[in-house]
Amino acid sequence: MEFMSSAKNEISAVDLFCGIGGLSFGLIQSGIKVTAGIDIDDTCRFAFEENCNALFVCKRVEELTKTNLLELFGNSKYKVLAGCAPCQPFSNYTLNAD
Repeated sequence: MEFMSSAKNEISAVDLFCGIGGLSFGLIQSGIKVTAGIDIDDTCRFAFEENCNALFVCKRVEELTKTNLLELFGNSKYKVLAGCAPCQPFSNYTLNAD
């Protein structure tokens, strides 16, 4: 167990389609540092940054480059690129609501 404890200190994660940070919050609770979340919905920024104490990047994932991502991870030894399916297609909320 000592390995897992020390390894978690060297892990950082970037969360794609982060929304307000549900997945990020779970990663944080498990001891993984979340350095950034990326989402196109800027209304999620405040809640994500407050809940996860991490940078919110308002950007489409297809616009990201390898360099962009590596900068977000910082100098961590282990990098986790996490992401869940965007919620909008599966919920009543849509950006194109009538």
